[in-house]
Amino acid sequence: RTVSFIIACGCMVCGVIGYLSSKDQSVFSRPPQRVLGLTVNPAFAMLVLVVGVIVLVGVLIGHNVDVRLNIAVGTVLLLVATVALALLRTESNVLAFSVTNVNVFYVVGLLLITAGLYSSTTPPVRTG
Repeated sequence: RTVSFIIACGCMVCGVIGYLSSKDQSVFSRPPQRVLGLTVNPAFAMLVLVVGVIVLVGVLIGHNVDVRLNIAVGTVLLLVATVALALLRTESNVLAFSVTNVNVFYVVGLLLITAGLYSSTTPPVRTG
C-alpha cells in the first residue's frame, strides 16, 4: 500500500503542478510545458491527476479493493503508454507524450501491478 500511496501522491502533485503551469493553453496544446521532467498539456495533467485520485481512493478503501484497482490501473497505464509510443511523432499525439512520459507510464504501471500483486490479503484460516 505504501508504494501505491507514494505513486498516487506523485501523480496528483504532477497533475496539479502541470495543470497550473499550462492552464492558459488550450486543452490539447502543442508544444507543451515541461513539468518535473515530463511534457505536460492540460489534458495530460488532468489524466495524471485522475489516475492519482483513483489510486489514492483504492489505497484508502483497502480490503483488497486496492489490489484489483492497482492491477487494473497499472494495466491501463501500460496500454496508454504503448499507444502513446505508437503515436509519438504524429498529429494524433494529443496528450503531448514524449519518450520520457512513455517511460514514466511504463514504470508507474509496472509498479502499480507489482504493488497490487504483493498487497493482497487473505482471510484468517480457521482451525479446529
